[in-house]
Amino acid sequence: MSSSKYTRLPVEDSGSYSPPSSSFSQSETQMGDNAILDSEEPLDLPPAYEPPSFIEFEIENENTDENMGFRAKAGKFMESFNSRVVRPISKTLDPVYQLYCYANARFEYMISKMGNPLIAKRMIYIVFVSIILYTVSLSGLSSDGVVGSHSDFSDQSKLLEFIELSVDPRRLEENLEYLSSMPHLSGTSGDMALARYFEELVLRSKLEINPDVAFDTYTNYPLEPKVLLFSGNGDEVLVECDLVETLEDHLESSIHKLAFNPGSKDMNSRGKLIYANYGTLQDYKILQERSIAINGSVLIIKYGGMYPAYKKLEYAQERGAIGVLFISDPQMKEYYNLESLQREPVAFTNKMPGNMLSPGIHSGSPVEHVGDLNSRLQEARVVPSIPSLPIKWKDFITIMDKLSNQGARIEGWDIEIEGKPIQIWTGGDDEVLLQNSLIQRPYKESWNIIGKLKGMEQDTFSIVIGASRDTMCYGAVESSGSAILLELMNIFSAMSSSLSWSPLRTIYFVSYGGSKYNLAGSTHFAMKNQDLFKRDVYTFIDLDDIIQGDNLEIIADPLFLNLVKDAIDKMAEANSTTPHFNYNSLEVFPYQLNSLSNSYPNVEHHNVAGISMKLKNSGNLKNQNTVQKFNIPQYSKNSCLDTFDNFRNRRIDPDMSKHAFMTKLIALVAVKLVETPILPYDLRAMWNNMKTNYLNVKEYSKSRGYDLSFDSIDKALNEILEIAQQNEAFVNTWNDICDDGHGSEPNLLTVNRWDWNAKLLLMTKVMIYMDGSYEHPFNYNLIYGLEEEPELRYFNDGEGFDDSIEMKNMFPGIWDAINKGAWDEAQFQINKVGEALNHCIKLFQY
Repeated sequence: MSSSKYTRLPVEDSGSYSPPSSSFSQSETQMGDNAILDSEEPLDLPPAYEPPSFIEFEIENENTDENMGFRAKAGKFMESFNSRVVRPISKTLDPVYQLYCYANARFEYMISKMGNPLIAKRMIYIVFVSIILYTVSLSGLSSDGVVGSHSDFSDQSKLLEFIELSVDPRRLEENLEYLSSMPHLSGTSGDMALARYFEELVLRSKLEINPDVAFDTYTNYPLEPKVLLFSGNGDEVLVECDLVETLEDHLESSIHKLAFNPGSKDMNSRGKLIYANYGTLQDYKILQERSIAINGSVLIIKYGGMYPAYKKLEYAQERGAIGVLFISDPQMKEYYNLESLQREPVAFTNKMPGNMLSPGIHSGSPVEHVGDLNSRLQEARVVPSIPSLPIKWKDFITIMDKLSNQGARIEGWDIEIEGKPIQIWTGGDDEVLLQNSLIQRPYKESWNIIGKLKGMEQDTFSIVIGASRDTMCYGAVESSGSAILLELMNIFSAMSSSLSWSPLRTIYFVSYGGSKYNLAGSTHFAMKNQDLFKRDVYTFIDLDDIIQGDNLEIIADPLFLNLVKDAIDKMAEANSTTPHFNYNSLEVFPYQLNSLSNSYPNVEHHNVAGISMKLKNSGNLKNQNTVQKFNIPQYSKNSCLDTFDNFRNRRIDPDMSKHAFMTKLIALVAVKLVETPILPYDLRAMWNNMKTNYLNVKEYSKSRGYDLSFDSIDKALNEILEIAQQNEAFVNTWNDICDDGHGSEPNLLTVNRWDWNAKLLLMTKVMIYMDGSYEHPFNYNLIYGLEEEPELRYFNDGEGFDDSIEMKNMFPGIWDAINKGAWDEAQFQINKVGEALNHCIKLFQY
């Protein structure tokens, strides 16, 4: 080792240096006593000192660390850390600490002069924290990625931008193709597979899944349908109908291809065959005028017109018919053909929706496995008492040829199918055998799949977005609503995760099963969760049959009609270059219920506001009232022609831009419903609609010669107008203070807003009558509903009419009582409506 290195070692670092004792003793022994004596130096001088060998004082030994124990190494490391890190930092911070001590002493001294030091410190702390929070709010910093600058609420423009970028046409097409890749009649293996698919997607998303998935309900399926036409003078078979739809799908089971009406009666009938056109009251009047007896006969009736299939069947059985054969409406020649079978549900949904063994309010309860099946169905009164089957156009043409020149000729009923004119003769002697042999499953398991995106403010307040999942065959176009529902679930889940966003109010996404069986799925959900629907659900958005054509058509509760129009205007502006939509032909239909829609039990029983938007071509339908134009599907619904291949070949939506557009529109409407701080109720529009319909029914009753008292309704409407004005004033004030939701909201104003929201939510909930409207015990809603028999108004007036007759869309109990001449009941219904409106008014008097 070099001497230079050695000479640096004795420099004091942390004390005096002492050489190793062993080396010193050895030097002392070598010197000895003789050396001292021989020394020429005086004895009082120190002895001569010879430096020890460098080798003896070598301090760097390569094996030193290896010989050290763990504790010695740790001690050495700590000493090094203290000397190199702790002590330098301590020396650096000492002046800062001294300054802190000085400042703290001065602070305590100043505080002591202000009074109680504890209170003074707390006040200063509050001021300090408030300044920090205010600074953060001004900077727009927040953990919520969509809270706007200077705002307490989400920036809807950011949400809409996310939606615009997130809708994936390719994913929509893939989902639609999968949903229509198998027949999925309710309760079958295909329906179960799709239910599991929905469930898996919910589980993988940020949505909460409702565990109440499965429910039991009555279903039936075709077994051996048969229709034979016999000659009038014997048992010679003239026609044997082909009751299997032509479809090459290579599936072993053919249950989805057989002729069948879901919910029909398991029964055989034989009787004379009578053609009854659309099966309306006017049609039966014509038959009566021709002296054609309905009693004991089997009727042929066209689908379509002003009534759904179940109403036609109800009219037929009330007049003594023993069976009904249905054919597709020749107006729908663009969608059906000679070989197709149209399988429409026929359970009496208008009387009471839900499980056909225990309909209505009992649909949410478990079904008891007791009693005779036929007796229980008869007691429930929602299954027809006569059988029915659909037949093909080709068999209908053959049958009408055989009936030619028999009975009465009705020229006004002549039709044309596939270019072939068909003369209508009816009332002949030939008989028909209708065999409707069914497989009945009284306790068949079906499934509702429910995803929930929970709100963060008034989280019990909710909207529901729903679509039917089950179809009669493959259901490609019919599954468009389900495909859009899946896309909405994906978008809102991603938006919640990516933007750290939660809506102010809760959204439910529901895929319903059992829709063809008296709306079993949607009614079960509404009745199983009665408390939710009675108190908290304020809107139902129906996605069924959403993509059919090019023209946008809407039906919406007046409370939200303008909100929907505003959303459409925004979408029109954002998609002005899209060639697939005709915004100029937007048609708004009067708000009325569709008894075959999943919204029906929610609106009729709980008075939930309904919204439905569709792309259609209703202008192609002739001689239809406006509401029925909206409700009549314009595609091969309930037929095996509704396949994904036909969807592509007909170029209904070749690039899925229509699906993407409607997904964005529904999402935009939903965002407005749940994110608008004050519930976006248009009370003035509601009042205006009520006023118009109230004046109509009042005028009509006077024209019939009865002076009913409408004072209770008249007075209530005046007060509702005042409430609407107060609501508008509050909304304007709130917008001024909170900069239309872009600014912060004072606490007192928050409380007022919540109070208004609670009252607005409840106002429609109290507009009900717990005993139901006239002859409809399930329909608690006295304001909106289905006029049962609108034709009676024209019969009473002695006027002629056709299928373009208009149904009344408000105060159904009043109209039905007046139509049937039950004037005492009409006055009772008027009084009940007045009471319901007064219940609403009282909410706003506190």
